[in-house]
Amino acid sequence: MNRLGFLKLAAASSLAVIVSHWKKRIPLSIPGDGLSGDFVSGPGGRLFRGTRDGRILASRDGAAWSRTADFGEECRVQELVAAGGSLAVRIGYHGFTFRLVSADGVAWRTV
Repeated sequence: MNRLGFLKLAAASSLAVIVSHWKKRIPLSIPGDGLSGDFVSGPGGRLFRGTRDGRILASRDGAAWSRTADFGEECRVQELVAAGGSLAVRIGYHGFTFRLVSADGVAWRTV
């Protein structure tokens, strides 16, 4: 196993422990329709929208929406913006926030 493989395994294991710990202590349901804010125009001429249950939805016409990313229902999408041909999202997780960016709305990386 190389260094990168080890780091991925260690991060995934740590995250699993943290999530299981928090799920036991904090209720995860958020009332409402699940939508968080308006849509933004992103890469490829598509419209993107974040949800309170951790999903990024995409649409070509604004009528039919499909899921392009799912961060988990405990990760609320707090902000979704399009800038410089890419998307940036701020995710809330039990009082903590972190940012992710994507060039296509499908593959995301932390900032």
